[in-house]
Amino acid sequence: MSDRKSGWLKRSKAMVGVCAAMTLAIVPIAVTAGPAAASSNITIAFAQGYCGNTWRASMNSAFFYEAKLLQKEGQIASYKYVCANDSVPTQQSQIGT
Repeated sequence: MSDRKSGWLKRSKAMVGVCAAMTLAIVPIAVTAGPAAASSNITIAFAQGYCGNTWRASMNSAFFYEAKLLQKEGQIASYKYVCANDSVPTQQSQIGT
């Protein structure tokens, strides 16, 4: 692999790691912040507009991992994931439900 491609690949992997870490950091903060944290009837959701590449797959994995952990700990009641596959009307419909 050329040095240029290798450098791009390293930067891409680093960005995936940073985004996954940010996602993992935000979910617990959103769930535990404020008076709503005492309630176990909280549902969190993750709506993707497009889910057809490895970066999106990494985000999905991070979401499912954290959501299952939070549910096991009793901090959330449930979670929902949807992907619109590049369709704005589909995503609008999914977010509305």
